[in-house]
Amino acid sequence: MSKIRRSQRQTKTKFTRQAWSERTGAFFGAHNRISLYTMTKRPKLGRRRATARDFHTHILDAARPILSVEPPSPDTKETFKLTFSISKKEIQSLSISDLEKRYEASEIPTDVACMMFNFKYPVTWKGVRLKEVLDDLVDSNDYQFGTFYSWDTNETSEEERYFETLPKKYIMNPRTHLVWTMDGSDLPKEHGGPLRLVTPFLQGYKSVKWLAWIDLTAEDEVGYKKKHGFIEYPEFEPPPGYET
Repeated sequence: MSKIRRSQRQTKTKFTRQAWSERTGAFFGAHNRISLYTMTKRPKLGRRRATARDFHTHILDAARPILSVEPPSPDTKETFKLTFSISKKEIQSLSISDLEKRYEASEIPTDVACMMFNFKYPVTWKGVRLKEVLDDLVDSNDYQFGTFYSWDTNETSEEERYFETLPKKYIMNPRTHLVWTMDGSDLPKEHGGPLRLVTPFLQGYKSVKWLAWIDLTAEDEVGYKKKHGFIEYPEFEPPPGYET
């Protein structure tokens, strides 16, 4: 390796680690997209660290950085249907128009936060409380967990449809919403449009983008990120005594 190329690699490594240690926030140059995943001393939150190959989209030099495991859904607000089921038995499908007509919409001012890259920015979502929808469709005694599936594609690093789970206490939390509007406009594709789950009190990967199916279950199915070893706990801070 030439001295010039070796010097460039060393500079890049130093800058990346410095960016992490100083927690510089949302803006990273496009030339650092890959190294930010692979050359960092961040705490390990699961059996393995995520790398660039684990993300279909990793736009970090945008005004609002974007990470996603899957490509955006081809659905539009007009073609979209959200399916509800209990133990894989379908009970109902609702469009965004159905949700708007049947349930009271509310705005949720909150921050989008990312522990992985240590950024946050304010947004205002608009949608309906998940609790109100489920209370209308099912008996709360019929389930203890919910599995939230993104749209049906296997274009992920694990060649598996993305999904995450929530226990009933998080499903019933009044801050948990199904949203279709972001900052006064239709939810952009890159942020999960036409509809996504929002759980502002948990890490972002629990707020499933391109939400297409909610399956209610008696047992926790263990979500994508924990299943594949990325992380152990969905809360913003690991519990006391957890070794990273």
